[in-house]
Amino acid sequence: MKKVLFVLLIILFWVSGQSVGPEESLATPIAVLTLEGKGVTQQEAEILTERLRSALVQDGRYQVVERTQMETILAEQGFQQSGCMSNECLIQAGLILGVQQMVGGTVGKIGSSYAVDLRLFDVETSEIIKAVTRNYQGAIDGLLAIMSEVAVDLANDESLIDQQLSEQLSFDTRSDPETVVAILENGIKQIKDEFAATSQRNPSPLDNESWSPIQFALAYPQQMLPESVKIYGFRFNLVYGKNHSVYGIDIGLINELNHDLMGLQGGLNNQADRVFGLQYGVLNTCSQLYGAQAGLVNKSKSTKGCQIGLINYSDRLTGIQIGLINRNPGGSGQAALPIINIGF
Repeated sequence: MKKVLFVLLIILFWVSGQSVGPEESLATPIAVLTLEGKGVTQQEAEILTERLRSALVQDGRYQVVERTQMETILAEQGFQQSGCMSNECLIQAGLILGVQQMVGGTVGKIGSSYAVDLRLFDVETSEIIKAVTRNYQGAIDGLLAIMSEVAVDLANDESLIDQQLSEQLSFDTRSDPETVVAILENGIKQIKDEFAATSQRNPSPLDNESWSPIQFALAYPQQMLPESVKIYGFRFNLVYGKNHSVYGIDIGLINELNHDLMGLQGGLNNQADRVFGLQYGVLNTCSQLYGAQAGLVNKSKSTKGCQIGLINYSDRLTGIQIGLINRNPGGSGQAALPIINIGF
């Protein structure tokens, strides 16, 4: 297993043209303010908040500030956590703590039902990345499991990526590229929805396996291994495949990952949360890119590397965009520049 990972890391560094230093953490710094209790005690709210922190740590994609450390830093700056529910207050807390993202919200009880409302913020842009709500009926200790589920939803950017595809590509209505983007997005979505609605996944004897060296998908959910399996090696998707992560090579018509791609992803439509390597196809989308995207349309929330295509969009660019339309509205450099755009 270690040898496989070592070889894959070498391939990644060769593809992306850059290495990650041992001191650099790929986890996103994040802090969780104690949830405001409404109809529950302060102690219960603190326990539920701690379960949320632990679940985010277990996800592996976040570097979560410990409660005692967070309280010490905020106290030194004279910052009061109590009553900090507004967007502005949460952003201010994130700036003091020096994190990229903040989580805040409430847990309350009305009648016999509990309600959990959480918001995930980008500290730099002050934007709400995601809002998650849960309703629950039962004993209050059942909220512990709810908090673990909510953490998974906060960490999973799949819905965010779909939203950004439709909302953030705000090109001039007279330009043909917008029409191209819309056609691609709608076509891919229709294919995915059709297979998800009409297919039934057959149980596999390998359902309990957490990883595999190979995966084959006809059209999700009809695939050899379930969605939760991580692939360390090779995945081939005849029409549409969906898995947790791929560390190696991922090819097919529609390639979708809930979390990480480390290596190469090639096909008509490529989707992943974090990409460490190369996406090559017609429509490439990810939340965080460390490497390169090459295709007709390239879309990333945060880019550290290179985008090459007809239309390139990155909310924050650290690197270069080469294409007919290059947009970088939230980062340094030019917000929009044809042919070549550089961010730093």
